[in-house]
Amino acid sequence: MLTQRKQAIFNELLKADNPVSSDDIASIIHVTSRTVRNDIKEMEPTLVENGMRLQSIRGQGYHLKVIHETTFKNFVTLLSRNTKISPETPAERVRFMIIRLLLANNYIKSDDLAAALHISESTIKNDIKALKKELERFHISLAHKPGHGLRLQGEERQLRFCMSEYIMNRREVEPDIIPCPDTLLDQKILKIIHQTVYSQLQASNIHLSDVAIKNLIIHIAIACKRIKEKNYVDMDSPGLTDICTKQEFHIAELILHKLEIQLNVTFPTSEIAYIALHLLGTNLRSFSDINSCELKDIMAEDIYRLTMCMLNKIDEKLHLRLFDQELIVALCTHLRPAITRHKYGMNLRNPLLHEIKNHYPVAMEAAIMASLVLKEELDIDIHENEIGFIALHIGAAIERKKLTSHRKKCMIVCATGIGTAKLLYYKLQANFDGKLEIIGTTGYHHLHNLEKHSLDFIVSTVPIRKNIGIPVVVISAIPTKQDVDRISHVLKNNDSTVSFKSYINDDFIFLNHSSETKEETLTFLAKQLMTKGMVNDGYYDDLMSREKVSPTSFGNLIAIPHPLHPQTERTFLTFCTLKKPIKWGAQSVQLICLLNIEKNSDEDFQQMYKWLANLLDNFQKIKDLIKCTNKQDFLHTLYKDNTLC
Repeated sequence: MLTQRKQAIFNELLKADNPVSSDDIASIIHVTSRTVRNDIKEMEPTLVENGMRLQSIRGQGYHLKVIHETTFKNFVTLLSRNTKISPETPAERVRFMIIRLLLANNYIKSDDLAAALHISESTIKNDIKALKKELERFHISLAHKPGHGLRLQGEERQLRFCMSEYIMNRREVEPDIIPCPDTLLDQKILKIIHQTVYSQLQASNIHLSDVAIKNLIIHIAIACKRIKEKNYVDMDSPGLTDICTKQEFHIAELILHKLEIQLNVTFPTSEIAYIALHLLGTNLRSFSDINSCELKDIMAEDIYRLTMCMLNKIDEKLHLRLFDQELIVALCTHLRPAITRHKYGMNLRNPLLHEIKNHYPVAMEAAIMASLVLKEELDIDIHENEIGFIALHIGAAIERKKLTSHRKKCMIVCATGIGTAKLLYYKLQANFDGKLEIIGTTGYHHLHNLEKHSLDFIVSTVPIRKNIGIPVVVISAIPTKQDVDRISHVLKNNDSTVSFKSYINDDFIFLNHSSETKEETLTFLAKQLMTKGMVNDGYYDDLMSREKVSPTSFGNLIAIPHPLHPQTERTFLTFCTLKKPIKWGAQSVQLICLLNIEKNSDEDFQQMYKWLANLLDNFQKIKDLIKCTNKQDFLHTLYKDNTLC
C-alpha cells in the first residue's frame, strides 16, 4: 500500500487532465522534484498491477491512464479506507503522537514514540514542539514527568473534542458507517448507539442531517469510553442549570437512559448535559419548513437583528444584494447553534472548507464580512470552519440570484402624477419586455420608504441629488430615444462592465521575488505600495488581520490577499510571483494577486470577482504566469483567452 506522500503524488496524477511535471507536483506537496521522480519510479509497479499505466512524456511530465476500470476502482476504494499508513511528514507524525497520547491511560516516553515512528531523538524533539502548538487549538497542554514521559493535560471536555477531531475517521460518506479504532469502542457497541440514537430521534420527531447524527454517535461513543475510565465532564453550575431547562437535554436524557441499560454505563447529569450540548450545537428543525410569517415568532429578536446586520454589512462591502427570504431564514437558524458552539468551545469540522474556498471565493469573503458582525456585536471570533458553513448559505443565495438575474429590477420615480407615471411605465415595458422588471412607481418624497436592496436602479423624471446607494437614471416624463438608450446602457452594463484591465498597472507587477514566507511577501508588497503613496502605515497589519480570520490561499499555487477593510482611494490589483513556492496556511503559493477595493465605493465588482474565480480554477494559466520573466509576457498571459478583460 502507498505511503501518505505517495498517495499525495497519486492524487495529483489522478486529477490532472494533462501531463503534470515532477516540479509541479513537488511544489504542491512540499518535497523536491527528485523525491517525486524517485517515488513515482517506486510506485509504477503498484499502479500497473492495479489497472493503470503511467506515461512519461518528454518536456511535459507524467500522464496516468486507466487501463482496467474495475481493478482501478477497487484499488482506489482500498486506498481511501487504508488508515495504517506509516507517518512520514512532521504533520503526519504529530497526528500519530496525538492519537497515541489520547488513547493512553498512562505516561508515554518520548523514546517509545521515536521508536514507533522510526525517527531520531533530535527529530522527536522538533516534532514535540509542533505537537504542543497543535494542542493549543484545543486548550490542551503536554505534561512531562521525569522518568515517566509525556501525558496530555486539560479539561475533560477539550480532551473529548480533540478525540473527535483526531481519532474518528470522518472521510467515509456512507451514513451507516461509523469508522472507529478498536482501541476506542468495538463495532457492536457503536451499532447499539446508532440504533438507539436513530430510533429516539424518530420518536421525538427530530430531523438531523446524516452528518449531525454521525457526530452525535461519535461523541456518545467517546463519552462511554471516558466514563468507563472514570473520566467525567465537569459542567459549571450556572451552565448546567441552563442546559437542563432545554428541550435538547430531555432528548439526550431519553437516549442515554436507554443506553445505560444496554451498555451498563451510568451517565450522570453533567454527562447528559454534555451530550445535550451537541444537540444544542445543531439545528433540530430544518429551515425549509419555516415560512416568512412564522420566522420572527420562533426566532429570538436578537438573532433576527444579527442576521440583518450581517446582510447589511455584506451589501455595504460587496454589493451582492442578497436579501432573499430563504437566506434570512437559513442564517437565522444557523446562528443560534453556532453561538452555542462558540460559547462552549465546541469544535465543528468542515470537510467542505477547501472546496468552498476554491469554488465560492465571493461567498467565503461575504461570510467573513458576516463574521465581523459577530465580533462587533458579541465579541465572538468564530473559527474558519464555521465561516465556511455560513459561506454555504450565502453561496446558495448567490446561485439562486443567478437564476433570476436575467431581468433587472427598477422603480419609477415620477413627480407629475399617476397618469404620467402609468404612461412611462407602459412605455418602458414596451421597450424592455423581458429585460426589465418594473416593481412600481412612487413619488420623490416617498424614496425613504423604498427597500432599495431589492432594486438594481431607479428611473426618475426628477433629479435625485442625494446618494441613495443605487444607480439613478434621470429621463424625461415623455421618454426620448436618448432616454431609452440611456436605460439600455444601464441594463447592458449594470455599472459592472469596467474593463478588468483598468484595475491592472505594470507598476504593480513584481516577478520572481525571493520571499520565503507569507509574512515576508506581504511586508514586501506593503512597502512597495507605501513607497508609491497608495497605502498608509497600518496597511500591513490589516492584511494580517484578514489572514488571521482565514488564509487567502486557494490551492493551485495562488493566494488573493486583501486588507480586512478597504484602505485605498481606488480599486487595483498587485501581482507578485515567487522564485519557489511558500507555505500559505495549508496551501503552497507561488502567485500572489493582492486585491485592493476603493474605500466607500458603491461600484458593483461582480465581474472582477468572476474573473478572479476563473483564474483560481485555471491551473495551467497560473503555471504560465509563474514562468513569466518580464511584465509584457505576464500581461499577455494574463489577458489571453479571457473575455472579461
